[in-house]
Amino acid sequence: MDPEKAVKNIISDAENEYKDEICKILNDNQKYLNLFRKNIPSSSIQPQSYRTNVIPFIQPHPRYTFYMDAPKNIPSQDDPILRYIPYINTTSHENSVNIINYDETSLKENPLNYKEELRERALIKTFSHYSDLDLFNLKNLYDQKDPTVDVHLKNRFPLILAV
Repeated sequence: MDPEKAVKNIISDAENEYKDEICKILNDNQKYLNLFRKNIPSSSIQPQSYRTNVIPFIQPHPRYTFYMDAPKNIPSQDDPILRYIPYINTTSHENSVNIINYDETSLKENPLNYKEELRERALIKTFSHYSDLDLFNLKNLYDQKDPTVDVHLKNRFPLILAV
């Protein structure tokens, strides 16, 4: 099979798989919303059957962090995914921005846009055509940095290079 056609098939399969997954998520959400949108007639509510509960007072944690001295400095780097995005409560809705849903965002919990999501799925499908030994050899060939590597890659791994 021609590598370009194979790559187009892999990308279209990944696109269809992604669309099906998103449709399933949206349908499940709609079913959940429909379940709780049913109107309960007010006659069915009987206040006599409800009991009042007393919630005990629980001492909250202090609103500060403890300082711990360390004998050595440990170098660290912030993970961009774990950064805190503050919510700023504004009274006007003109300036508010919905951070969760913006253009080209996938519904899954990852910071990829639609094109990157499809590319990642296509790469996973492409890599699944090769054994672990082939992928290990590909990495070794790629790390050698000599002019013959490209020839070997084009002959042995046409699908990976086309993606």
